[in-house]
Amino acid sequence: MGKEQSYELYIWRFFLEGGLSFANFTLLNGVFLIGFALTLGASELQIGILMSIPLLANLLQITSAFILERTGTRKWTAVVSLLISRVLWIFIVFAIFGVITFPHLLYLFGAVLFISSILLAVGNLALLSWMKDIVPIAHLGNFWGKRNIYASVCGIIVYLLGSYFLDRFHSLDVYGYLFTAGLFLGLVAVPLLLSVPEKKKPIHAISPPKFFGRLRIPFFDIRFRPLLYFGIFWGFAVNVASPFFIVYLLDDLSLSFLVVSLFLVLDTLFRIYGLNVWRRIVHRFGGKPSLAFAATITSCVPLAFLFVNKDNFLIVPFIFAISAFSYAGIDIGLGQLLFKSSPRKYDAYYLSSFTSLVGLSSALGPILGGFLAVLIPSLKAVFLASFVLRAAALPFISRIHEYKAREVSDIISRMQTLKLVSLFTNIFTVADHAAQVVLIPQKQLFILQRKLVTRLAKDMVQTTALLSKTKHALGQFTLRHAHYHSRKLENLSAKLSVRVQNLDYSKPTAYYKLPHRVHYRLKHLVAKLQTPQRGITNEVRELKRVVTRYKERLDILVEKKLELKK
Repeated sequence: MGKEQSYELYIWRFFLEGGLSFANFTLLNGVFLIGFALTLGASELQIGILMSIPLLANLLQITSAFILERTGTRKWTAVVSLLISRVLWIFIVFAIFGVITFPHLLYLFGAVLFISSILLAVGNLALLSWMKDIVPIAHLGNFWGKRNIYASVCGIIVYLLGSYFLDRFHSLDVYGYLFTAGLFLGLVAVPLLLSVPEKKKPIHAISPPKFFGRLRIPFFDIRFRPLLYFGIFWGFAVNVASPFFIVYLLDDLSLSFLVVSLFLVLDTLFRIYGLNVWRRIVHRFGGKPSLAFAATITSCVPLAFLFVNKDNFLIVPFIFAISAFSYAGIDIGLGQLLFKSSPRKYDAYYLSSFTSLVGLSSALGPILGGFLAVLIPSLKAVFLASFVLRAAALPFISRIHEYKAREVSDIISRMQTLKLVSLFTNIFTVADHAAQVVLIPQKQLFILQRKLVTRLAKDMVQTTALLSKTKHALGQFTLRHAHYHSRKLENLSAKLSVRVQNLDYSKPTAYYKLPHRVHYRLKHLVAKLQTPQRGITNEVRELKRVVTRYKERLDILVEKKLELKK
């Protein structure tokens, strides 16, 4: 059976499994986890530690690649890990109803959460790697968008039902019933995966040295590293504040579970809407510009919470709606970039490296947030810190490379033609200006660093070498072999785009402007070469002369910079 046929036949099982699994996750995490911890008398720091446990467990996901190599099966690794991770919650249910006794229920809760999260992380990685074999690359954006939509619908249902019962019968036993329901839904989801076929890999008795050698591969991949750096920094910045938004609403503003859940339902509805919009945008314009647009908006969500109080808490649903829409863009954009940058042969190592290290940095976020909340008795200090860190993470996106990706301006132009979504272009403008306030001192401090000269000299040597290759490629162009030379120039244009983005810190000098002008003209030339016309050879020659002139100017500047470095 071909990949397309297999995808069409089993796609609905993945959608249904995603919905039930997310319902299970909703009942055992998020607002219900925080409410349960508050009922047990947990402090902000303890809540931060509890919220960091599922994220910290992702660090051990790095062993998943080793497990997959040893077993040779993604399917059974996913099924067994997910099944055990959900069965463990029966200990919490038994402890709540008094079937077993435990002196400190909060500690038992933390232990079960930790072990369950480790197994869940292993199972999810195996499931991701397995789905990558089933889902064709061309369908990735649509698949993730639809799967997340079905998952979000199931999340809405359990949010409303769970919150209603908590507000009406607020007691410890209610949490026992909610966790039982979550356990049941999670167990029902697992059998759906059993009938989906798997292309088994041959089992290799891989030695630990060889395993760690393969584990290093992603870190030497220059196309993968920028994505990893952004994920690490962004995961930490987001989770400094994210767990405490609900704590602030429940504890500081004393809102009911039903009201908070209605806010979260609105959040989910906009997430569904956002997934439907973003899956088409990402498919058309690429993951990188979508990620840049969405992350810029999301960076200012903690800043908006600084102005929320008991008198104006009704602005919270608007904040949640904006956040949900932008988070949908981040999820789909980041997912597409991750799948595109993971070669099939070592995809498990790439995925495990990314999720484990991002999970580690994300786990440190709530701990820092909880510590700040104890040190400075105000959650608004936590929100301010998260805003600064999120804004500081945005420049990392410019270093990510995606083949044939469009620009953020293209997404803005497209969104301005859509009715409801056009509002987000204005929000992006405001968020971008707010983030720049944080980035201005960051850039000024960077310019003052003594290593700037060394870095600029190194970057410019690499840039001029790339311009030399471009000049040579333009000189070899012939109309007879236009298709071949077009592909070569397109590849050089993509590399030059990365070089220009890496020189962002040198604006507005000639070090940045000259390569930027070459890239701009080369990109337009490559577009014309798709359908070669008369006169195109003259345009190629003219661009060669421009590149030659600009390279000579840069060579002089680089020589001076190298002398200054000495």
